[in-house]
Amino acid sequence: MGDQQPVDLGFELQQFMQLSPDMICIVSSGGYFLKVSQAVENILGYSSQDLEGKHMQEFIHPDDIEKSNREAEEIIKGKTIHDFTNRYLSKAGDIVYLNWTLKVDFANQKTYAIARDITSQTLKRQKEEIQHQINDSLINSSESLIWSVDRNLKLTGFNKAFANSIFQEYKVQVEQGQKVLDENFFPEEVIDFWKSMYQRVLAGEQIDFESHTENIDTTTKKTTWQKVFLKPIEVNGEIIGIVANSIDITSTKETAKELQERNELIEKVLAEIPMGVAVNYISTGKKLFANNQFAEVYNWPVEELEDVENFLSKIYPEDDAEAQSYKKMIIADITSGDPERMNWTNIPVRGKDNKRRFINAKNIPLFDQDLMISTAQDNTLPHLNKIKLEAAFSEKDDFIESISDSFYTLDNDYNFTHMNKHGLEIMGNSLPDLVGRNLFDVFPELKNTIFYKHLESVRKTGEPAKFEFYYEHYDLWFDERIYKTEKGFSVFFVDITITKNFLLELEKAYQKQNEILQSITDAFLALDKDFNFTYVNKEAVRIFEVETEKLIGKNLWDIFPLAHGTKVYNKFEESIRENKSNSFEYYYPPTKIWFMVNCYPSESGLSVYFRNISKNKASEFELKNLNNTLKQKNQELEQFAFVASHDLQEPLRIISSFMELLKQHYGEQLDENALKYINYAIEGSHRMKQIIIDLLEYSRAGDANAKIEKVDCSLIMDQVLGLLDDTINSKNAKISYDKLPTIDYNFTALRQVLMNLIGNGIKYTLKDQKPEIKVSHSEDEHFHRISVKDNGIGIDEAHHEQVFTIFKRLHGKTEYKGTGIGLAICKKIVEKYGGEISIDSSLGEGSTFHFTIPKVLNH
Repeated sequence: MGDQQPVDLGFELQQFMQLSPDMICIVSSGGYFLKVSQAVENILGYSSQDLEGKHMQEFIHPDDIEKSNREAEEIIKGKTIHDFTNRYLSKAGDIVYLNWTLKVDFANQKTYAIARDITSQTLKRQKEEIQHQINDSLINSSESLIWSVDRNLKLTGFNKAFANSIFQEYKVQVEQGQKVLDENFFPEEVIDFWKSMYQRVLAGEQIDFESHTENIDTTTKKTTWQKVFLKPIEVNGEIIGIVANSIDITSTKETAKELQERNELIEKVLAEIPMGVAVNYISTGKKLFANNQFAEVYNWPVEELEDVENFLSKIYPEDDAEAQSYKKMIIADITSGDPERMNWTNIPVRGKDNKRRFINAKNIPLFDQDLMISTAQDNTLPHLNKIKLEAAFSEKDDFIESISDSFYTLDNDYNFTHMNKHGLEIMGNSLPDLVGRNLFDVFPELKNTIFYKHLESVRKTGEPAKFEFYYEHYDLWFDERIYKTEKGFSVFFVDITITKNFLLELEKAYQKQNEILQSITDAFLALDKDFNFTYVNKEAVRIFEVETEKLIGKNLWDIFPLAHGTKVYNKFEESIRENKSNSFEYYYPPTKIWFMVNCYPSESGLSVYFRNISKNKASEFELKNLNNTLKQKNQELEQFAFVASHDLQEPLRIISSFMELLKQHYGEQLDENALKYINYAIEGSHRMKQIIIDLLEYSRAGDANAKIEKVDCSLIMDQVLGLLDDTINSKNAKISYDKLPTIDYNFTALRQVLMNLIGNGIKYTLKDQKPEIKVSHSEDEHFHRISVKDNGIGIDEAHHEQVFTIFKRLHGKTEYKGTGIGLAICKKIVEKYGGEISIDSSLGEGSTFHFTIPKVLNH
């Protein structure tokens, strides 16, 4: 480890290394730090003791070790390295970008290195590069119209939105270099207006303005609003052109109008409430509503109270130290989220007239709705009266009687010494009946309340107590304040029953609504008009499998992007747009659940009730399939009631056999006509036998007891081609097929369908024509689709439905052999398993038969 020993430097070099803002390092041939300058500690946070004797790789970013080793190899070869950059990890764990200059001293086996910290420049450059890419993307992806012109008002640039807008409104395809105000395309009034705007900007003025257009059709009238910004482009102090931006602010205007209407309604409803009431959002602090009484209590106009921060800065001026301490206390109470802490009595505030007021205030948080309800009452006069009363209580009895608070005094043994008239009126007593009597003898029930605990606390500590409590005996709520005096106790109390009952009823109303929505069996959610969640009940949370906190305030289509643009999206949009209720069924693939959805529009947005009806839908599908099967079986019974398949075969065999014997033994004795008749009888019996065999096949097609299994369609194709091998070779047919899927089906049934369709494709061709058949596959969300295409004689469109009817033949038996049952068998099998079969064909142009297979069979 000799090459790790520290280096002894001269005093001047030591001074230089300590004062240099760049890192100066002397490194051994093995890569160990021998000496480092003071700048290393400033840049990396390591002292010289931390680094000296340590290998450089211990501090290099892991991803940069390999390239650093490559540079080290170049240094060993004698190359001086300039402008090499790598990353180090500081002592705090931060990434530091260093730009190195290194030179090796072979004689002393040392490397001298200088490194400059370029972290801020590197990060700034990376940020600028990323921002440049983002800006290019944003301009073309922006829905805003963006364009620029030169001093001759020719287009120098524009985004897609601008080009599309001009084309849609004026049917003009804009191009770079084109005059932006072409007289051939734009109305004169449009040209005059925009020319005046552009001239002002070219004169050095920045302009922004709003404009609107009225779009009128046969039923509605809609106003579209735009915000336009025009700004001169300056290069070296010279204006060379204009950059413009136009934003559609229609929704902003409409939202502002809706908000204004809602606020006006709330103000009308709450105008008569005998207290100040305000509502703000907890998350942002933004004011949602404040009534006139709230403004009067605080002596600040409603329009100047924008949000909680703005409100607190007004009632607690920055230059008032005492006010700032109250502000700090109130912010701490609100931030705690504890409703008990958000109840303040006689808090001092400053009005716009700069006068001090004392307010009784209470906040009611509704966390699930992101709302804070604030109530306030001006308690300035009672509070000031109380202060004056306490300052000169003994000689100001008359003044005490004039204050609006109820008030009494006790001696140290809790005996009454005085009570003012307001207190006597509330308690229903006279002063002579009380003076000298013990408080708890007159009101024994008080001893079992929090009043007694607070009174005892004041006795022991001497600290005042203020609290609210419910006096059950009088069915009243009181705001109590107890103060220790030299001779006993002073007790102030205010009847706050009306205020308390209002707050309790308000809380109960919100709680009741919440309980109802949480208790219903249906899932429920509420959305604002932008489809942001404002409420969800527990059933909705269970179905969504997303916590309430992650839904409230979030956009429905951001949480469930696959639903955007589907039926549920269109129905919700329709309900909001047309202010009408909608009920509909909806299947959401990610959950594999069918929902029954009912949505009801309101002034604030949309209320949605929904429930899982998957079991009902399954029953419905099953019933539908059963009905279809029953209908099909009934049709079969009606069609084939006259066929007794098995019983007919034996007589036909006897007829055929005896005819053959008659021809064999007496053929020489019979004339030509007799032999012809015998041949007719034999041929007829053979055809009748084939018909009976086909009827038996038809009756067995789609057997309800057939086994459902995993079926490889490609394997079935191989079997079908093997069974048709002789026919294929005799006709020199060409058969091809795609990669076919593995499905749930009956093996024999699918083989029969494909064999019939391919066999027909080979059979029904012109005499000298080479049959070509292609089997292909496609699929959608619910079905596989197999198509069999041939180049045969084709079928006239008028006969497309008839070809699937039993015994229906379009050609004579001398042209093409067959009984007319093959396609009927295909139809029966396909429909039995829940699919459909159809044909695309024209006479002389071949045929394509399509049949579908459900991905989920109803077994």
